[in-house]
Amino acid sequence: MFNHKTKPENFSFHSFANENFAENTIISEDIMFDLNTQNTLRNNNIFVLGDPEFTNELVEPNILQANSSYFIIDKNGFLHNKYSRFLEDKGYAVKYINFANPEESSHYNPFNYVYEKEDIPIISDCIFQNTASVVIDSPLEKDLFELLCLYMLRSFSKSERAFRSLISLLKEDNAEKTITQMFEEYKTQNPAADINAFWRLINDKLEKSNVELSFVISALYKKLTLFENENIESITSFDELELGSLSEKKTAIFCIVPDETCEWERYRVLYSLLCR
Repeated sequence: MFNHKTKPENFSFHSFANENFAENTIISEDIMFDLNTQNTLRNNNIFVLGDPEFTNELVEPNILQANSSYFIIDKNGFLHNKYSRFLEDKGYAVKYINFANPEESSHYNPFNYVYEKEDIPIISDCIFQNTASVVIDSPLEKDLFELLCLYMLRSFSKSERAFRSLISLLKEDNAEKTITQMFEEYKTQNPAADINAFWRLINDKLEKSNVELSFVISALYKKLTLFENENIESITSFDELELGSLSEKKTAIFCIVPDETCEWERYRVLYSLLCR
C-alpha cells in the first residue's frame, strides 16, 4: 500500500485523473479518477464488493484521501475503530449502525426516507423479498402493508412513523375492527383521497378471494415480528443516520456486521433496507 500523502512515482495522468492527487478517487496505485464530474462527465460513485482483505486495499487508501462521503460495510468494526478518529479530525460527521453490538448502534428508521407514495414499494419489496420463509406470501399482505404505510405517511407525525406503530396496530385484539374504523373515518374526513380507492380495492380483493381481513392482518403481523426484537425495535425507533446528508456534507457511515451467521440473519432485512 502506498503513502496516501504523496502521489506514487508511477502516477498516471490519464484522461480521468486530476493533476491534484488529493482530488482523486484511487482505483489502483497508478489509476485515479477525478472527483469533479464536470471534468470526467462520468458518475463518480464507486461500489466495492469482494473479500475484505482485497477490498480494504482499495477502501483504506480512499478513506485516507478524506475527500468524499463514505458508506462502509465493516466486518466487526475494524475500519471504524481504525479510522473514525482520523475522519473526525478531518471534519467528518462519523456515524455507525452496529449489527455486531446493536445496543451500541446509532438509530436508523427506514420510514424517515419515505417522502411520498412512490417510496413505499421500496420498503415493501425489500421486506417481502427477505421474509419469504416466515409465512406464505399473499398479494393482500403486501397491499395491506403498503396501505398502512401510506396512512402513516399521510396521518402520523414524523416521530410516529416507525415499525413499532405498525406492529402495535396489527397486534391489537380487535385489529380488524380498529383498522376498518380507521379507514372509514379517514374516508369521511378526506373523501377525495387516493387512500380510499386503495382501501376499497383491498376489500374487493378480500371479497373475491373469500378471505377475512383478520387472516391477512395476522399473516402480516407474523411477517413483521422480527421488528419486535428488542434491539431492532430500538434501532428503528428513530433516525440518526441522516442519509440525505451524504451528498451535502462530508459524512462517513460505517455499517458494522458480525461474524456469526445466526446473528447476521436476524438483521438481514434491516441491512437490506439500509442498502436500498
